[in-house]
Amino acid sequence: MSEQVEIFQVIREQRRQQHAEWHFQNMAALRKHGLFGRITNRGQCVVFTRPIKVDFYPSTGRWRHAGKTSGGGAEKFVAWYNAKMREARS
Repeated sequence: MSEQVEIFQVIREQRRQQHAEWHFQNMAALRKHGLFGRITNRGQCVVFTRPIKVDFYPSTGRWRHAGKTSGGGAEKFVAWYNAKMREARS
């Protein structure tokens, strides 16, 4: 194997490990705040449907709502989601 291929494989493995760590941290943060959605796509997406529909991706810390993607991790998502819940109730 060439050196470039080996470097690429090392970088790819580091990226996989980082995403796995983010996934674990973000899922733990959701549980800590009592948010439990429907897990889809072999655990790669958490879908919340009430009072608003939003998809959260724990391995990247991004979420999608109404065709717009936002990011910042689980803590920022929880703050955003709680604000949207308050809006939906008023």
